[in-house]
Amino acid sequence: MSQSNFHIINAAAGSGKTYTLVLYYLKELLGSKSQSPFRQMLALTFTNKAVNEMKARILEALYDLSKMTPKGIELQQQLTHELQIDSEELTQRAEKALRRIVLEYGSFDVITLDKFTHRIVRTFAKEFELPQGFEIELDSKSILDQVVRSIIDQIGKNEFITQLLLELSFSKVRQGMSWDVQLDLDEFAALLLNENDRIPLADLKEKDRDTHRKDQAQLKKTLKDTAQKIDKLSAAFSGLLEEKDFEPKDFTRQILHKHLDLLGQGAYEKCYGNQLEVMLKGEISIYNKTTEASKKEMIDHLLPQFLSLFLSIKKEVGFYLLIDKTLKYWTPRLILQQIEQGLEVLQKEREIRLLGEFNNKISSLVQAEEAPYIYARLGERYKHYYLDEFQDTSSLQWSNLIPLIGNALESETLTGERGSLFLVGDPKQAIYRWRGGDIMQFIRLLKNQTKPFQVEPLLKRLEVNYRSDAEIVSFNNSFFSHLATVLATDEIKSIYGIESQQQLKNKGGYVKIKAIPRGGNKEDKIPHYVAETVKAERPPTPS
Repeated sequence: MSQSNFHIINAAAGSGKTYTLVLYYLKELLGSKSQSPFRQMLALTFTNKAVNEMKARILEALYDLSKMTPKGIELQQQLTHELQIDSEELTQRAEKALRRIVLEYGSFDVITLDKFTHRIVRTFAKEFELPQGFEIELDSKSILDQVVRSIIDQIGKNEFITQLLLELSFSKVRQGMSWDVQLDLDEFAALLLNENDRIPLADLKEKDRDTHRKDQAQLKKTLKDTAQKIDKLSAAFSGLLEEKDFEPKDFTRQILHKHLDLLGQGAYEKCYGNQLEVMLKGEISIYNKTTEASKKEMIDHLLPQFLSLFLSIKKEVGFYLLIDKTLKYWTPRLILQQIEQGLEVLQKEREIRLLGEFNNKISSLVQAEEAPYIYARLGERYKHYYLDEFQDTSSLQWSNLIPLIGNALESETLTGERGSLFLVGDPKQAIYRWRGGDIMQFIRLLKNQTKPFQVEPLLKRLEVNYRSDAEIVSFNNSFFSHLATVLATDEIKSIYGIESQQQLKNKGGYVKIKAIPRGGNKEDKIPHYVAETVKAERPPTPS
């Protein structure tokens, strides 16, 4: 085995990630002299499905090794070499480990990250000032769904909520979208599950609805006043052009008159992004070659005045667009406040708390206390950690684990043993950004840009795709290579570029690309619609 006790494995889809993680787990389990080494081993992943799969893989492997099935013989060749023991000894250890796990199944800690968080919350309920008899709800989405339904049920009964939802619906219709607000409410509610949004959302609680409405009314007045200022300045600009008898054709592409026309139409977002400002600064000619010499001379003389008016209008337009954007999100902001208030009421009535709100509190606890104290309270001292799907781990979740893992990696037992960390992930498979998942922290670890521990990591990439056929792997390689050329940062480019290429294992395969037409309602692009549109089709049968 490697001298490093900190392993980072970059494992793309189909590359044997779970197999590799299980193999590392078996090495420690069967290489330990402890009677129940799994009590000091913690494997964390994101879903119950992944937990069940990993547990099943470990137990099946132990059974295969104990009975020397064909699969067991294959594993035997790897493990006997790694552990420096003979096959008979390996069989005995596998049988013993399997028996101990069955007898102490409750200590077989292959669990979700949420369940581990739940365990910490339970253990430190007093420190978190939680009432007796409370329950922690792991299925946060179902609770939020109930809150959203209760909001919708209040239409026609609660004047304030009815007005908010009508405003949202009318806004959607004006944008050419469906009036149905169900999806929008679901999206607003999802913000409450995202750790990155919790601090900004805390501001919602600081103002009541009357204050929000007063602020909204003031912003609307300011918006109207600003539009009047723009109209006044634009009129002054147009008046100056008329006074000097300037015509649209006197200017390149009629650019000055077109600018003023757009301002008059209120199409402020279309007014800028061209070369007019550069022209008014005299860096590029603003008039045509055919423009009369006398008018060219007059335009050159008036350029400073033109520029002053232009910049004054531009400043007011920028202010107008900022306020307008703020007002567009004002109603959703108030709706989100109602959802959060509804959530608080529901939690109080049922004596439940959402698990997601505790990561900040756990962070404060972990930073304030020594790792041995936390271990003592948990009733376990984990020495070996196995983190699956690390690309979906949030910044808070990772920072909460670092002190515990660091204590295991950097300290030694009386016999000179150290703990270990096996961290597996794939940045291209990140799916939990909606709840705070941060792929950049994995990328920074891969690039050795962050050093959470004193131990240097051993980097490994699983390069062969064992699952997919050649045509599918080739398509993915080409797709991500192209994607790498248009992405923003060098770090992300490298992850999607040559470093992401997978080697081919299987032959054959079939890829069909089906385009989704642009436009349509937002509701036309929901996941089940997309899935129906791009679902795999069998290749045509050869004639």
